[in-house]
Amino acid sequence: MNKVLSYGKQIFSKISDGDHNVFLLLDEIHMKPFMDFKGENIAGNSYDNTNLATSAHVFMLNSISSSFKDVVHIIPVSHIVAENLFTLIKKIILALEEIGFKIRGIVTNKNSINRKAVSNFNNPPQFQVQYQHPADEKRPLFYLIDSVHLIKCVRNNWINKKNGYFMYHPQFEGEENAVQTASFSILRKIYDIESSELLKFGIGLTRKALWPTNLERQNVSLALKIISSNLVKGLLELGEKHNLMHYGDTANFLNIFCTWWDIANVKTVTKGKHKNNPMAEPITDSLNDIKKRVLKKVHSLVRQV
Repeated sequence: MNKVLSYGKQIFSKISDGDHNVFLLLDEIHMKPFMDFKGENIAGNSYDNTNLATSAHVFMLNSISSSFKDVVHIIPVSHIVAENLFTLIKKIILALEEIGFKIRGIVTNKNSINRKAVSNFNNPPQFQVQYQHPADEKRPLFYLIDSVHLIKCVRNNWINKKNGYFMYHPQFEGEENAVQTASFSILRKIYDIESSELLKFGIGLTRKALWPTNLERQNVSLALKIISSNLVKGLLELGEKHNLMHYGDTANFLNIFCTWWDIANVKTVTKGKHKNNPMAEPITDSLNDIKKRVLKKVHSLVRQV
């Protein structure tokens, strides 16, 4: 933890007091196994065993009150288990708390190893959204799953379908037992239809968004070119005009996640008013808040897709 303490102290000395309240973000990047000799040290070995590293866990601090964000630690691994990852996370939190940071919570993607690791903050291990803080038992340690990761998962799972890129899902509104069919192939047809047009419904729809490489599948901006309200309008307009199969169901499927993104991607209390979009208003305690009902239905839908 010496490197965490050393670099963490440098960061701490340069930021304002308001930036001391932070979340610890954890992400994973994949890399090609290799070994190199740099600065009189051998690089490429994994932290968790004697194998060459195939990925790296990146730990980043993100301020609650400002745009401050910085990487504090990178660990190369080959096949880390949840218990070892938990130990590592706990050590990093304690090291950063010792410097003076206030770690309010942890944010990860939905990877099962991350969830299992964080669940170890409870004894016995249990998945929760709030744990006892390892540095101060009177403080809570919150656990959040990065909502952006859901957008990428939906798009990637859709592309991975071996049945002609068809995603079958229960109807969002109406009959509970009705099944709808969302077709990714239709989106590619829309792209081909509009490729020579000056004015397009699929604004920003590109080959990279429709045929992403393994690396590009991790790009959120490319996923949001698919989950787009403009594309929904294009499907409804061009689908009927060109008699495209399942265009209505596909538009409904995209609209579900466009609505979810409107609700989840709110950073200011006035966004809904500026965008004239009720779904971009902050979620309230009201029992009649439609956004709560939408989130519950999306949660149920994702579990069934």
